[in-house]
Amino acid sequence: MPPFEIELAIILRALNDDAHIAEALFFPEVSRYGDDPERLKRAIIRNCVRRLEEESPNRLFRRTLPPSLETFELNLHLEPPPKRLTWRNPIDLRLDVIRWSHDEHAQIAFIPALGIEIISTKLNDLTTMSENGARAELMRRRATNNLLELMILERSRGFSVTRVRSMATIRTPKQIAASAGQHGEKKQSVLDQTAHDLTKQNFSPAYEVNDAVARLAEALSGKTGRSVLLIGKAGVGKTAVFNELVRRRAEFGLGSTPFWSTSGSRLVAGMSGYGMWQERCDALWREAEKTNAVVHFGNLVELMDTGKHEHNAQGLASFFRQRFMRSQALAVVECTLEQLPLIEHEDPALLRVFVQLTIDEPSVEAGRRILKQVTGNHARASVINDRKEWRRRVRAGVSQSIISPVTEEGLDTLDRLHRRYAGYSAYPGRPLRFLRGLLHDRATAYTQEPPLEAKQVTESFAKETGLPLFLLDDSASYDSQETLLWFRERVIGQEKAVGLIVDLLATVKAGLTRPRHPIASLLFAGPTGVGKTEMAKSLARFFFGDEGRMARFDMSEYADWLAVTSELIALELVENLSSTVRYMTTECSAELVPLEKELELIRGYIELERVRYGNRLDVVLQVEGECGEKYIDALLLIPLVENCFKHGASQLLERPWIKVCIFIEELLVSVEISNNRPASGPKSDKKGIGLVNVQKRLSLLHPGNHVLEIRPGRDRFLVRMQLPLRASPYPLP
Repeated sequence: MPPFEIELAIILRALNDDAHIAEALFFPEVSRYGDDPERLKRAIIRNCVRRLEEESPNRLFRRTLPPSLETFELNLHLEPPPKRLTWRNPIDLRLDVIRWSHDEHAQIAFIPALGIEIISTKLNDLTTMSENGARAELMRRRATNNLLELMILERSRGFSVTRVRSMATIRTPKQIAASAGQHGEKKQSVLDQTAHDLTKQNFSPAYEVNDAVARLAEALSGKTGRSVLLIGKAGVGKTAVFNELVRRRAEFGLGSTPFWSTSGSRLVAGMSGYGMWQERCDALWREAEKTNAVVHFGNLVELMDTGKHEHNAQGLASFFRQRFMRSQALAVVECTLEQLPLIEHEDPALLRVFVQLTIDEPSVEAGRRILKQVTGNHARASVINDRKEWRRRVRAGVSQSIISPVTEEGLDTLDRLHRRYAGYSAYPGRPLRFLRGLLHDRATAYTQEPPLEAKQVTESFAKETGLPLFLLDDSASYDSQETLLWFRERVIGQEKAVGLIVDLLATVKAGLTRPRHPIASLLFAGPTGVGKTEMAKSLARFFFGDEGRMARFDMSEYADWLAVTSELIALELVENLSSTVRYMTTECSAELVPLEKELELIRGYIELERVRYGNRLDVVLQVEGECGEKYIDALLLIPLVENCFKHGASQLLERPWIKVCIFIEELLVSVEISNNRPASGPKSDKKGIGLVNVQKRLSLLHPGNHVLEIRPGRDRFLVRMQLPLRASPYPLP
């Protein structure tokens, strides 16, 4: 086809040694270094043209230049680090910046020396946000304490941006498909597209699971190997048992067996046409059968629900049922004890396909051994990773003994607190996550810091859960008189009720409550306006320090539906509701939470609203991409979903619809939420307090590193948000 004219923006930086660096805007993979600027420009043009000709047509828009580009200088005033003899005076770092407009809704700045982009909705704020973004990037690179790094950034003595035009031959999708057919390109494996190869993963060892691993291996590798359903409480270690089998597969004669892991959401991601996900799943299982692979599909309930919609009652589990019965390839799925009767009620024949293996919680003694073994393994791994320090200590003749990062008393306290106050999660899932968080800051086993004592463990647990320290620490006193006065100031005129609450707290402090049960279940009875809600808020503030930790549900909205629904579905609703309350009051207290947990909260909230609205509500939730080990700021997405129901569905009498699309790409999440709203009658485009709070939190948490676009229309409301994710649950310093 005839060539197209393309436009490029070439960035040329002159260095102190008469050399130049040339690169192209929106082509981060193309750069050249040399002493002839014109020659560098020609090389950049050739490379960019080649990249465009090889680019997929649906990605070309990312290379399109904006109508106009502006440049300005950014000056950063950097103070010297304290007690640094080689750096005593402040320095001014000059950085060149390119600025352009993205439609009418955003201003974008690009700093070539740092390779970062800053987005702002207002032009006046762009300079300040660019300065904040540059400082944050310098801190991430640890360059604020390194003069050499700053000198490298400062060595530019000239800067220019030149727009040039060239010709490129861009192939159409039809030509690309024809070319692929002519050359007989090999079709990409469906397993590679939709699953992870677990044999390439480096799993940490799992402890006290030898019997469960042996039973799983026997079920998969026996004379008549069958697919397996792992049954156990959430957090008991079902996935850990499977991963341990993969790690030790050679011991059980499975060294040559491929092991893969996927999920229902991955299998249907991007499949929008009729029959597309069925075709993909069939191809996946055929590939698995060719190599006698074992595929881990995750939760069975999710597999049953994924793929269903208004015009198709068949889910992934129903589609795979006959395939799972064949022995060429095997599947491993999971479910909880509470989900088992729901599965049997919906699809009784599905359970007969699997060998059911129950994973029990470890005993108290085994649980403590697990904590000790994980702590010891962390200390040994630190020694292996810190060879430099090890060799230094050998030369100095220093003892090479490995110091445990947590004392025995500290581990006992950790075990006691989780068994008493985190009983909703099966052992050892949550205690291990908490323990790994404590160990994160101890980089090596040779640290000079003393091991963590019981007091430090208790303080960390109180900080994570929000529970008051006097409940957790036996050495902390409980002043009933002071507590009585505290409640009296907030709930006036309810002396008897306040006295009962204070006595209840004394009972909790004395440890007389039942283990593995809620701290208390309270029923406040009385006419409207006497202080029932205020007492609940005061309890939330007393226990967690914040009234916002209380989740309020008006169960009268669900009365009619539950009255005509089977007990099994009602049980699923109550389990969903309790999981939502538990997450919002306890599990989301950390600054960063797993992205998968936030998505589960959204799914649970939508299911609750489905119950409320019944068949008249049309909700679409689309999640594309892998969550994996990715973390996000807690409760940052749910206000956007709540806003749709509050200002959209609740105000429409007929056919409300809501569409939630979440796209995950590496360490970036993009969210697009839209809903219809009344087209007639008085309405205001004023944003509710939920969206205002989201804007404020984004400005504080991700200054200059996020996008929030709110578009109120006549009969439609649209919100787009984009923000970075973290690969670690620990905030950046």
